[in-house]
Amino acid sequence: MNERSPDLGELARLVHEHQDRIEIADLCAHYCYAIDDRDLDKLCDLFTVDATNSRRRGREEIRAFFTNRFNLWGMSFHSPLSLVFSFQGPDNATGILTGYAEMQIAGEYWIAA
Repeated sequence: MNERSPDLGELARLVHEHQDRIEIADLCAHYCYAIDDRDLDKLCDLFTVDATNSRRRGREEIRAFFTNRFNLWGMSFHSPLSLVFSFQGPDNATGILTGYAEMQIAGEYWIAA
């Protein structure tokens, strides 16, 4: 057994990172739900005001992109698979999310991963 007293600063950092991991995973799940429900308001609220998504900047451009996409898509089922990221500081993380999607686009059935 380790006799060392816990470092409260390190413990606080680990708890904060754990909470951030849960919130990021929830964000990914909510993105999938919003896409499949075609809920533009919920979807756009997941992005910051100054967000970028590929070549689109800001919520209004992102909204216009998904409005166009939703008009082309039939049913869809999106699911996050794995999320791996690392913290560069208390408010900065980078990572990769993999996902799976089944979609109907222009009458064709698509599977994407």
